[in-house]
Amino acid sequence: MEKERDWFRREALDLDKMNKDHKRVLLELRQRRETVSEDRDFMHQQLIEAKGINRNAMYELDQYKQAKGDLDCFAGAPFKAIGSSGPASD
Repeated sequence: MEKERDWFRREALDLDKMNKDHKRVLLELRQRRETVSEDRDFMHQQLIEAKGINRNAMYELDQYKQAKGDLDCFAGAPFKAIGSSGPASD
């Protein structure tokens, strides 16, 4: 009878320790989720603001193009690498 009691006591202590560990991990995960959620909300707000700035810049560029004409200096190779002397001849 005492052996069974001791076994159940050990099991109860082990389960209690496991329960405390799981609660600790759960708390850490909740804190991490909260941090990630805050970061996500911040990044979402930054994206909205960047889109607004981009929209305004595109509007101003269109207004400038209408007033001054198209910007032909960028026509042809807008992403030309620095230092390249033009198209390669074969």
